[in-house]
Amino acid sequence: MKDTMLLGIGLGFQLLPGIVEKTYEENYTLPKALDRGMDKALTMITLSVTQFQLLSQLNFETTRQNMAGPVGIIKHLGKSGSRSFREFINLVALLSLFLGIFNLLPIPAVDGGHLVITIYEMIRRKSVSPKIIQKIQMVGVFIIISIAVLVTFNDVYNWTSSGSVIPKCVKQ
Repeated sequence: MKDTMLLGIGLGFQLLPGIVEKTYEENYTLPKALDRGMDKALTMITLSVTQFQLLSQLNFETTRQNMAGPVGIIKHLGKSGSRSFREFINLVALLSLFLGIFNLLPIPAVDGGHLVITIYEMIRRKSVSPKIIQKIQMVGVFIIISIAVLVTFNDVYNWTSSGSVIPKCVKQ
């Protein structure tokens, strides 16, 4: 048996319905490995953006049933971790990518909101008043806190309606 070293993260396609996972082993030179890694990263970014676009097509009930906040994410991380370490790492990588994309959305108080203000200032060639920026940021913080409360409430509601408040991964 030859020794092999693996570098990188493979996508757990079971998380993305309709895509079949292909498993094979191939040796790459460093430049080819970097090229393949960039290709996989761009594919993941494209898939993530597509997922965000699909969110706008969902109705409220479907969104509520499939939405997960911190509590739901911990539950899913526990489930994936109990299946395999690879699946756990894949889910962590996907969550990190989603968080990065969310951070770039034009919501005040996140980087995307700061980017919009900066672009506005560049076009206008004049700084926005600190008081106005403060009010914009307060709206952004309110939006983010509202979303956090909503998804956490939804997580707790889903667990209590399923008869379990504590996820199986935490129960002893």
